Amino acid sequence: MRRALLALSLGVLVVGSGCKRKELEAQLAEVQDKLAKTEAELGKEKQSNEKLRAENQTYQERIGELEGELVALNKQIEDLAAKAGTTAQELAELRAEKAKREKAASAAPTPFGQPDGESIDYEKAAAALDLPQDFGKYLK
Repeated sequence: MRRALLALSLGVLVVGSGCKRKELEAQLAEVQDKLAKTEAELGKEKQSNEKLRAENQTYQERIGELEGELVALNKQIEDLAAKAGTTAQELAELRAEKAKREKAASAAPTPFGQPDGESIDYEKAAAALDLPQDFGKYLK
């Protein structure tokens, strides 16, 4: 009797754990799929980051080159000013005047009379023309 009871309890345990095992294996497979997807996304993000780092490095190098050119050009300007007999103060005044002219030119409206960014309501403008009512037939 004890053997039968022990065999029955072991059978229930094995059958019960078998069902649990399948559920656990299914959950494990699901987690592994999620892990694989996450690793793939992480790989893509790493590649994207590497690309951005390379671009950033390129831009930093370009900025360094431009700063070097700026220093060289400023040196040339100083040399030319010295040859022309212009003092540093006069040169600074000329630069300030040029900046002032450029600022005024950028604030001025376009040559066509319409400031940048301002939109035109063409329907309103057409209504203001006071054209004859049958004018449309001449446009065809």
